[in-house]
Amino acid sequence: MATATRQLSTKAAIVADLVPMDSLDIDHPLADSLLKLRRAQEHFDTLSRQMDALIGDPAHFFVAESDRPQKRVTVRVPNDIGYSLPEMGLVAGDFIHNVRSALDVLVSSLLRLRGRPDASCNFPIVTVDNQETRKSVKKALQGLSLEQKAIIKGLQPHQGTYGSRFLISLRDLSNDEKHRILHPAKLIVTDLRVDFGPTAKIIEQRFPPKIMLKPGAEVFSCRLEPYPEGKVQMQYNITTEIAFAEAPGYDAVARMGEFLHMLDHATAIAERLALTLA
Repeated sequence: MATATRQLSTKAAIVADLVPMDSLDIDHPLADSLLKLRRAQEHFDTLSRQMDALIGDPAHFFVAESDRPQKRVTVRVPNDIGYSLPEMGLVAGDFIHNVRSALDVLVSSLLRLRGRPDASCNFPIVTVDNQETRKSVKKALQGLSLEQKAIIKGLQPHQGTYGSRFLISLRDLSNDEKHRILHPAKLIVTDLRVDFGPTAKIIEQRFPPKIMLKPGAEVFSCRLEPYPEGKVQMQYNITTEIAFAEAPGYDAVARMGEFLHMLDHATAIAERLALTLA
């Protein structure tokens, strides 16, 4: 009934590595943080393969239904999708954990290099600037150089700098991942084009841009006039992306495409702070 082509809106971006990861020197002063970022890249690659295996060719993934009396065609998420979602959530959680902890380990490494190891140190991510958050940031960065402190404070989301959104998503998903498996909650349709041939005309359609990723969820539905005789032939081009949330039914926190931005931003932070060691 349907044929389709599929594109992944997630770009195969290359993270700007501080050093070549396949030859990373374990004696590098920031090796611990960089190793975590490399592992996060591996998790992202696994997640991309899982998404490809899950959806693959939309013509064989989505289920098309024909309702001749109502002159309606509806395309849905298949009923057997549920088995693969928890595994994707586990890998997504591993990715988030490694990126978030890489930033904490980065601060710890900088402190060790200054001869001031402190188990309570961390990379703070705060969205408001008040007395309480300033106190927590001061405690988290105690022992770093003035330059290092200034860099990290300048990166805080309340400053409105580039990457703030990715740090907030990273923080929120990291907090969620500590307590439960992340869930591939939404299927984001970024592009959809449907063609029923020269005779049938779409007279009404439903196209939710964010679809609950659950069995039987409606992707799109339309009424045709006139309704084709015999077998309905349909071609559609759909571009999709998965977004993750704390649990099924929750608002999605971040799309897969944003995961790469989180990783890229964390790597850039490590690169910037490494310059303070020169």
